[in-house]
Amino acid sequence: EKAAGSFSPQGVANTMWALATMRVDAAQDKALFEALALAALQKTAAFNPQALANTAWAMATLELRVDPLLQQLQRCCLASMECFNQQDLANVAWALASLGALHDELMTKIANMATPLLPSFKPQEVANLVWAFAVSKRAEPQLMEAVTRCITENLDALSSQCLSTFAWSFAKLGSKDPALCACLSDGATRRMRYFNPRELSKMLWGLATMKHRSDPFLDAAASAAAKLADQFAPAEASNTMWAFANFRHANPNLLERMARATVARKQSFPTSALATLLWSFSTLQYRTPSFYRSFAENAQGRLPDFKAPDLVTAIWAFATVGFAPQDFLAGAAADAALRPGEFSEQEADVMMR
Repeated sequence: EKAAGSFSPQGVANTMWALATMRVDAAQDKALFEALALAALQKTAAFNPQALANTAWAMATLELRVDPLLQQLQRCCLASMECFNQQDLANVAWALASLGALHDELMTKIANMATPLLPSFKPQEVANLVWAFAVSKRAEPQLMEAVTRCITENLDALSSQCLSTFAWSFAKLGSKDPALCACLSDGATRRMRYFNPRELSKMLWGLATMKHRSDPFLDAAASAAAKLADQFAPAEASNTMWAFANFRHANPNLLERMARATVARKQSFPTSALATLLWSFSTLQYRTPSFYRSFAENAQGRLPDFKAPDLVTAIWAFATVGFAPQDFLAGAAADAALRPGEFSEQEADVMMR
């Protein structure tokens, strides 16, 4: 901490990178990171491309947002980007997007630099690059066309993480390219045994959002999700079942195992995820009363936490399967009466019915 000011430019960048790699808690070591950030700010102009990329990556990994340093990194990256290699471009794009600092000028410059170099990028670098543009809600047509070619030509080299990142990112960017979707679903089907819950949830959400149906993929994904049911985080479980519901793909084993797993962890479900889960199970015509009763009892104690659309979705889900939890419905009506301005005319109509 005391020596940070005497570090060389490369030493500052390397130290931040090492601490981020070790996942040191920046909030717990505030004084240390304030000293490093100040040292980095004073020496940023002397950073080489790798030091710029490593510092940005460290800040994002540590969730360390120091605006003066971030702005200096943006300026220096723009000035020296012609000297960036593939890893530098991918790391800077990922890091600045993670920090919400990938502005239009930087994105255009990164896209222009990366597009001709894309065939020499590693698959994970390409995935990180596309993710950065998706998070920033900026589709660069030439870059995305080049990415699509890379995916098609290197499908066998793509990991489950890459495949899920591509599916999620292209969905976020509004893509509905049938050939790309078919390529991604085929690659995912063949590598299904390697998917973890987070990757599987993202893969399913992406393909469902792009409205690409592949029965071999859905069959493989349902089997994998059933085996992993106990490991899904609440949002992952909701997104997974939402995807199957959108495809109207009801797998009995998946429904039973996911129902047991989600009921066991119902307290950890945010109200939005809970509403999505109920909608998904009811859409798939899962009719086990104990499942709905358990969630109705849980939701009843959290009625003020529900946003109006989520509360209406939960009520719709119960009605769809013919389940009428009277205490919950009475509580929901009373809660809605306290905040009538939050409900649209259509939502109010559902509540009344």
